[in-house]
Amino acid sequence: MMKRENLFKFFSGETSYEEEVDIRRWIEESEENKKQAIKERHIFDSILLLTGGEKKKSWHGRKIFSIGKDWIKVAAAVVITLGISFTVQHIFDREAAAPMLSFHVPKGQRINMTLPDGTNVWLNSNTTINYPSYFDGETRTVSVSGEAFFEVVRDKNHPFIVNTDKCTTKVLGTKFNLSSYGEDDFAEVALMEGKVEVMPQGIDDAVMVLTPGAKAVVSDDGKMVRSAITDYDVYRWKEGLICFNNETFDEIMNKLGMLFDTEIKINNRNVMKYEYTGKFRYTDGLDYALRVMKKAIGFDYSYDENMDVIYIK
Repeated sequence: MMKRENLFKFFSGETSYEEEVDIRRWIEESEENKKQAIKERHIFDSILLLTGGEKKKSWHGRKIFSIGKDWIKVAAAVVITLGISFTVQHIFDREAAAPMLSFHVPKGQRINMTLPDGTNVWLNSNTTINYPSYFDGETRTVSVSGEAFFEVVRDKNHPFIVNTDKCTTKVLGTKFNLSSYGEDDFAEVALMEGKVEVMPQGIDDAVMVLTPGAKAVVSDDGKMVRSAITDYDVYRWKEGLICFNNETFDEIMNKLGMLFDTEIKINNRNVMKYEYTGKFRYTDGLDYALRVMKKAIGFDYSYDENMDVIYIK
């Protein structure tokens, strides 16, 4: 049985050449050893995701971290408590592609994380991101399903690429918001700083270049429409704000239902006649938002017996 401290030292690139050779030899000795190493790698990667670690230096294109013994002791508990699931492949073959990690944000939550190159990412409710444990190729490529706000570390030699089911976004260093939920028939890329290229999936010769203050909407059929950002409040979700501007009642209820993982059924058609503007904080909670809107608009609501469904009356 290999000590966890030794494996974590190996994963962080802090072993000597002799120590590295010994650990690799131990891993290859049996399937049981490989299983233990993979299990410990799951825990190691989850700590980096949750804490960011302490960056020390760069080694072969990888970010090296120092992890204290206290974190090693609580690592397994952290993974179990937060229910994080990772997929790790080809961890120990340096010639193979970097291990891929997957992180999902449940409905009603949002999270801030740092990618291996230092890029800062906010993930909104019901969003999944897939990314390598380290970037070692010509590009820094990730994939997203849902909504994310990226602050990309500039590296002109290694473009940052975000793939969704509807489009690909290519950047060098910038800040932009990307929304591409599977149930929507469009994706949106909104640029705050820098420059990005947006390309519909499956259409190689179509490229739209965005400058700050512009956004691109890509439909399922590959059509792209450029327009100016007129309301920056909608991108303040990463600050904990739920904002809507001239949106219909059912659009607002759909957004609240997704964010708080609650089904909302509208039985009052009168509330559908108008568009509404307002904002709430995530911390206010769904019931507070409904009470404020009830007073301003004029409707009633109730929960089912299991508190799973809200009925607008």
